[in-house]
Amino acid sequence: MQIIALAVTFLAIVVIVAAPWQHRPLKITGMPLLIGAGAIQIPMLLDHRIAYAPAVGAGLVVIWAVANRQIPGARLLMFGAGLNVLAMLHSQGMMPLAPHMVASLPHLGAPALLAHSKDVIGTADVWQWIGDWMPLQLPSLTLVGSPGDLLIAAAVIYWACISRRLAIRQTALIRTA
Repeated sequence: MQIIALAVTFLAIVVIVAAPWQHRPLKITGMPLLIGAGAIQIPMLLDHRIAYAPAVGAGLVVIWAVANRQIPGARLLMFGAGLNVLAMLHSQGMMPLAPHMVASLPHLGAPALLAHSKDVIGTADVWQWIGDWMPLQLPSLTLVGSPGDLLIAAAVIYWACISRRLAIRQTALIRTA
């Protein structure tokens, strides 16, 4: 799961920096924050669980989104990552996994898998609803996400759609001028 998160972070940095369809570059600040958000996850890929690393990484994304709120979708990203930070801070810096998800997904219940992930088994309280509890069934894998993850995905999709539309509109304006 961390490999997916790291790959998405890297891809987002590349796409935001390169943005091949942008005629007018967006003023983007704080790129070291995104790089730090991805880099702080690397030890977890190497089976070294560091307390609060996922929360710090998500917090860096929130700070970056606040600094770049003029980018389409940045505010959704800010709220989604903010929800994830709240959930993680409530669970000692790791994302709480709803207890009912552990029981319903046998491969998640293996302590060896949870030992090297960003997830911890959460408690059955009100905080579980901002943690990981929504399953996404893929053909060979089941992922579990949170409401914050949905907002982050919506932000990326919104950014991709709006940025493309703005680029087309800018190109049309340039040609008519």
